[in-house]
Amino acid sequence: MIAATDRVNLGKLSIDPSFHPFPVTDSEIWLFKTGNKGYLLKDFGTLLLPAVRYLTKGTSVHALMAVPEAQHPNWKEIVLKLINTLEELGLLKVEEDNRADMSDWMYSRFEKQLAYFDKHAPAERSKYQLLQDIRQAHVLMLGLGSLGTSVIPHLTAAGIGKITGVDMDVVETHNLARATMFTTSDIGKTKTEVAAAFISKHKEVTQFDGIPLLIDNEDTLRTLFTSIAAVDLVILTADTPTWQISVWVSQVCNELQIPMIRGNRRGIGPLTIPNETACPACDWPRVLDQFPNAAQMIALKEKMGRPYSGSLSPILQVSGALLAQESIHFLAGMESNVQNAVLTIDFSSVPSIVKKPFLRDTRCRVCGTKAAQHD
Repeated sequence: MIAATDRVNLGKLSIDPSFHPFPVTDSEIWLFKTGNKGYLLKDFGTLLLPAVRYLTKGTSVHALMAVPEAQHPNWKEIVLKLINTLEELGLLKVEEDNRADMSDWMYSRFEKQLAYFDKHAPAERSKYQLLQDIRQAHVLMLGLGSLGTSVIPHLTAAGIGKITGVDMDVVETHNLARATMFTTSDIGKTKTEVAAAFISKHKEVTQFDGIPLLIDNEDTLRTLFTSIAAVDLVILTADTPTWQISVWVSQVCNELQIPMIRGNRRGIGPLTIPNETACPACDWPRVLDQFPNAAQMIALKEKMGRPYSGSLSPILQVSGALLAQESIHFLAGMESNVQNAVLTIDFSSVPSIVKKPFLRDTRCRVCGTKAAQHD
């Protein structure tokens, strides 16, 4: 146990964020955690409530001695007694003040996110390290349509350091019902231009490069990657040409050893880590098992043209939020739900999100054991 007189030399003290305080009376508080019996704090008097409130948010002993309650003659005694009790229960988090060069404004901007990271960070890493990874990350977004533009606000809010967006299309009237980033005044502008204007409002944390480019083969992708800075994650939301775009991106990302994640309005995933987890192309052999002439069917469908798919903006927003969440988790080094799995989204009746396995297939032309035969 650290001597109470030494605590002024510590950084930030806080109550384990997995425990939630519930006042029983004005002098008793339960610290409750789901699946845990919890702990009752008592015999501290009415100063317990403000002391727990400060420690729930996180503070230092020095700061605690400067709050209004510090005018009470028993405040210091109560605070130090509470700190000792929390430490004995294993509920006290002691964190050195290692914000490095983070300004007060930047700390305030990411305070809620840091609290989230504090709950989910791997044991060997601090929340500040996770945030630093996010702020240094470079994401390549392939597709800035209804889904892609639903992802961008979440990435910029999280502080992704750089986003490169690729899309050849311009904003059309029919886009307005599903893509909340677009407005009437954007009609006729390139989608990369509109995305750049939006992200410029967050330029203190996120840089953006827009590339109006049509991805029509693997070589186009290879050329793209050689023209931009190193990428930490590729987010694929483009869906044309049907199926081929997923295979092309899977192939090039596998060659260059770049992680990728796929998303569409029906689901999220898989998150592909080259040489470790399944890629989107792993599904093609399974499709052929059911439909041996699948390639011909897709080609004929492309010739028929693509009718507008029926969907509402909220569906894309849910998909975009999930895709952003999984991307942020990966970039920060936290656990992902879509490694060797996908999240399927169904709004046809009662909205549901279901996790389903998506495993590697040895027959995969990209990452399977027979991939070399397709080179």
